Amino acid sequence: MTKFAMLNAEGFATAFYDRDMHGNDIPTGVLEITDEQWLEYIDNQGRRKFAVGQLVEFVPPPPQPIIPDRVSSRQFFMMLDIMDVTTHPGIYDQVEDWVASQPRAIRLVYEKAGSFVRTDEMLQQGF
Repeated sequence: MTKFAMLNAEGFATAFYDRDMHGNDIPTGVLEITDEQWLEYIDNQGRRKFAVGQLVEFVPPPPQPIIPDRVSSRQFFMMLDIMDVTTHPGIYDQVEDWVASQPRAIRLVYEKAGSFVRTDEMLQQGF
């Protein structure tokens, strides 16, 4: 069987055509590929592409972390606790000490807030 692949600008296959199935209704601009290359594409979807005339492995970059603009009070304190136990030992006590040294208004916000906004002036001071 003669197979063809439609490639996008990055070398990823966007469509496949087979001469036995499509006859002469194969668009122009496609690349003729071997059965082995077709199977490699199918078995490794999104992880193979053509570069410099040959099929190569593609390792996608890791996803960017999602950093929300706002977190609930529960999320804030749970993450603070997780950081204290894993990556930043003592951070929970440091935050508590900083808050205790602040005026009552800031202490009340810290203790009673339903959510925390990353750009909040008080949080920025604490950071």
